[in-house]
Amino acid sequence: MSSHNTSFIYKLYKTAFTTKKLIQRNESENLIRKLNKFDLTLLGVGASIGAGIFVLTGIAAKMAGPAVCFSFLIAAAMCILNAFAYAELSSRFPESGSAYLYAYLVFGEVVAIIAGVNLLIDYHVGAASIARSLISYFAQLCKDIGIHLPQFLISSPILSMPFISISILAPVILLLITCILVRGVSESTKVSNALTTLKIFIVLLVIIAGMTLADSKNLKPFAPKGSDGIIEASAYVFFAYIGFDAVSNTAEECIEPQKDLPFGIILSLLLCSLLYMGVTLTLCSVVSYTAIDENAPLTTAFKGHGMHWIELVIDLGAVIGLSTTLLVGLYSQARIYLGIARDGLLPKQLALVDSKSGTPYMAQMLCFAIAGALSAFFDVKRLSSVLSIGIMFAYTIVCAAVLKLRVDKKETNTLSIYLFLLVVFSAGAGFSFKYNRAAHPFIVILFSLLVLATLFLLCIRLTFHMP
Repeated sequence: MSSHNTSFIYKLYKTAFTTKKLIQRNESENLIRKLNKFDLTLLGVGASIGAGIFVLTGIAAKMAGPAVCFSFLIAAAMCILNAFAYAELSSRFPESGSAYLYAYLVFGEVVAIIAGVNLLIDYHVGAASIARSLISYFAQLCKDIGIHLPQFLISSPILSMPFISISILAPVILLLITCILVRGVSESTKVSNALTTLKIFIVLLVIIAGMTLADSKNLKPFAPKGSDGIIEASAYVFFAYIGFDAVSNTAEECIEPQKDLPFGIILSLLLCSLLYMGVTLTLCSVVSYTAIDENAPLTTAFKGHGMHWIELVIDLGAVIGLSTTLLVGLYSQARIYLGIARDGLLPKQLALVDSKSGTPYMAQMLCFAIAGALSAFFDVKRLSSVLSIGIMFAYTIVCAAVLKLRVDKKETNTLSIYLFLLVVFSAGAGFSFKYNRAAHPFIVILFSLLVLATLFLLCIRLTFHMP
């Protein structure tokens, strides 16, 4: 290989893994700091709890029985470790960008681009999917009060092309939420806080109504499928707690990021876990887990006891829940675009901040354009089921970044080897548990032991320090 080619490859490598440093920006380029710790907490709850709390809980309860409350607790415990990592990095680097920013600061440009693209695809397709679901629940809510919306406004599938499905109302709702977001963070936060508070009230109303119908006999047996059912359900509900990624995107807009971000991230996660556990216990005490209808678990359970009004409440809660989830999702997308554009990897126009509202209005309109087009023409629900890989990659990057920042610089190469082994062994344990535990349970045990051994070696062989 010629020296010219060698030099080119070396420069390419250096560029790809060159990390960036935070710089002082002009006042006109910065977002406005207006969010307090309670705004961040409600933002996290709003991002995590959508219509899924009325459906996901029933599906999980069928997996584990009444012990599904422990499944949500285990999932919350796993997420809180990741939430600590997000809290540390977001308070340490109080700028927009979330996992993209942390990857660029710690690992370099290539990893940052992969993380950013993963998150943006996840957010865009997720926003389009949520908009479609929101319109469906809105149509059902209208039907509950005697108003029938034309089907062509909601969804008009084209039989010859299964992925094409025209919706008129889905992009309209995205446009309305975008208009709220570009008016300013204060206005959008007030709307989000009001809707999230109302959503929490509706969930509590459902729990209280269920307590009046509770029968302790339905809670026996408490764990009919044993630990396997509990663990399987905990893996299924893990993605019910994803709000803290959205909270980390507010780092540039909260008043005291070092104090408020950890508070908002952790408290929102704890509140979500309590609400999920409350709904699942209520559901399992109202009706036996074997009789739960997975399509409409709470509605069916309450109707069986004569509470037909609960359907209206649940549909209203679903519309409000999806609205806040969509609002926070569009908000987060724009901040990631803002961070990428500031680094010159996207057109600089996307980094423009409106002088009056203090919002990245160009980035926000781009988010609407992409999500609006997807929601208008495509049945993206088929894609949304595979999007968890984007969130998992972001979580992995954030945790690895915390480790690299804490380890001595001379030991970073050794850390990279251990992190690679952790990913491989963890993936092996996960796939073996999912697909092979019945036939070859020893493979699950082997991979689990390898994960523990790698963690043990990582702890004793490397030197860590507090930031």
